[in-house]
Amino acid sequence: MARRIIAYILLGVGVLILMFFRDYKGTMISFPFIYSLCGLLLCVLGCVLLYLGKKRKALHVHNQYKETIEDIMQHGQKVKVDLNQCEIRENNYSEERERYAADGLFATLGVAQDIQALNLLTNATRNVENVQVNQSVIIFHYDYGGRLERFVSPVLPFDRTTLLLKLGREKETTLYIDHNNTRRYYFDLEFLFES
Repeated sequence: MARRIIAYILLGVGVLILMFFRDYKGTMISFPFIYSLCGLLLCVLGCVLLYLGKKRKALHVHNQYKETIEDIMQHGQKVKVDLNQCEIRENNYSEERERYAADGLFATLGVAQDIQALNLLTNATRNVENVQVNQSVIIFHYDYGGRLERFVSPVLPFDRTTLLLKLGREKETTLYIDHNNTRRYYFDLEFLFES
């Protein structure tokens, strides 16, 4: 949180310096160009701090997710899943997406929004493309402790036919279930993303 506050302060001070020295015509401060350059550097430094903070947070969430999966795999119950006995549900649709998505450092700087606005003014369809989105899930029913439990895989970026072909090669996989909480489980489907 402190890093984010410092980043915003640096951005604010940098913008104020740039605005002050943009039209400065006085003689009291010699070399106003150097001060403008310092303001620009403060802005860049603030943007870099924001970007690194966002990246650090995403990395932390990813590491937590991996630790949870490793814990479930080590201490949970292993269940062999016959993939031919699973139900597959799909949800395919098409959507309009921005061609120049605001990702990375450009999103922090606001340059991406300027590009999108300019594209929208010149040609409304230039920044948009139709994309087919394929999504499927694998549903497995299992008698766990006398109760029929339903385990659903994460959303997979495949249509039903492609998923059936990939599952046909492997035939079975492992489902890891936490002993204390059946809502905490992990489908081992890494083979789907191998070439």
